[in-house]
Amino acid sequence: NDDTQCIHDDWLDALLAHAQRPEVGIVGARLLFPDSLKVQHAGVILGMSGSAGHVFSNLDHDAPAYLGRAQLDQEYSAVTGACLLIRRQLYRELDGLDGATFKISYNDIDLCLKVRQRGLKIIYTPHATLLHHGSASQKGTPLTSEKSAFFQQETAAFLTRWRHWL
Repeated sequence: NDDTQCIHDDWLDALLAHAQRPEVGIVGARLLFPDSLKVQHAGVILGMSGSAGHVFSNLDHDAPAYLGRAQLDQEYSAVTGACLLIRRQLYRELDGLDGATFKISYNDIDLCLKVRQRGLKIIYTPHATLLHHGSASQKGTPLTSEKSAFFQQETAAFLTRWRHWL
């Protein structure tokens, strides 16, 4: 996304190290809130919070977490679309992000699950760390009934499409 900021020179190398492996379909970065440097995103687990949830949210960026998992490259159900790497050919074969069904939420997770259906892995690496300004600006924004209803619609569509994976 255009609201991310690189804070290390080798962030792209860290993503490419996994993306070049033939069994990997998508690689995602660790995203931090710019104001606190706490973790915004470190992988997504299906079923968490009812549909899908971000692991290690609000953890200090240098904290190891359980068994050091916040600091390890690993496979997850999905990664956030704010910074992910996918081969162009694969992206085109899957028709990219489904912006018609998922205008705001779940389009990245939906893409990851389509990649997983192909038998490819979704890898998270904390060695590619970026600041994500967009989510920081939305943090604390009041959730209007209209936004809530829209999110519930997208959640229902996600659950309908991927219920068998949850």
